[in-house]
Amino acid sequence: MKKLQKNFLWFLAGIIALLVLVGGVYVYPKTTDISEIVNGKCGLVVSSPLLNKKITWPLVIKGTVVPQRQNVECSWQTFEGVSGTAQVYMDDNKQGWKPIGNPTIFGPNFSITFDYTKMNFPANTLFKIVFTEENPAVIRTSLIFELPLAL
Repeated sequence: MKKLQKNFLWFLAGIIALLVLVGGVYVYPKTTDISEIVNGKCGLVVSSPLLNKKITWPLVIKGTVVPQRQNVECSWQTFEGVSGTAQVYMDDNKQGWKPIGNPTIFGPNFSITFDYTKMNFPANTLFKIVFTEENPAVIRTSLIFELPLAL
């Protein structure tokens, strides 16, 4: 009888431990899929400025790159300290987007400054920053994120 009670207690303790473990994973997920954040893509997160914000020069763009282990098809990568390039484009009087200046290389924790103060753009000019992933292995197409802004 004692052996049966002892086995039952071990069985009950095992069930309770399993329920606590499963409940903890469900209630407190250990990872957050940041690929769904609006101000970024697949692990690239731009913390400032936000989408469609009015900007002034110099423009400082800050963010981070956190590779997504859950989905390698949607995981912004960093290779040898380089996460990609950022390039400013402007909408040329509704004639189409044209690049301004040169692309800037950025790493996993970035702060990029673009200063086009002397270019005298008209008010309400539309801009976008195009981020392109560093992808030397070319296992898949490089990820691209566009951050729309206005002057």
